[in-house]
Amino acid sequence: MTALLDASVVLAAADRADLNHAAAAGWFATTTETLAIGAVTLAECEHVLQRALGPGAADAFLSAVSSGSIDLLAPIPGDLDRARELRRLAVDPRCSLADALTVALVERTGAAHVATFDRRPYALLRAVSGAPFDLVP
Repeated sequence: MTALLDASVVLAAADRADLNHAAAAGWFATTTETLAIGAVTLAECEHVLQRALGPGAADAFLSAVSSGSIDLLAPIPGDLDRARELRRLAVDPRCSLADALTVALVERTGAAHVATFDRRPYALLRAVSGAPFDLVP
């Protein structure tokens, strides 16, 4: 099974001061799933890590992706079209392009889970997409 990563779970795992740090670190330490991240979410993670924790944290995460520990999934044109449709159907300004593209990747790849602490946008997007995936941790 595959879990697609959201920026919120990556930041929580990296930032010991984050309220969700223990849950995120514990999940990463025990999951046996293949981890994957969309390219747009990768850029979002790098930006947030750089701003919140500095260049070392951002580079450590990029290193994990480039080493193959986390699969990098590039969107295809159909994913962008689907993400736009999902955002329109969800009618919620908190449904970001990165979130909608993650759901489009779930639909295309059949991933079982989205790892996130930002549950509301994904719950709304799942409802309009009909894709069977669970939110973890």
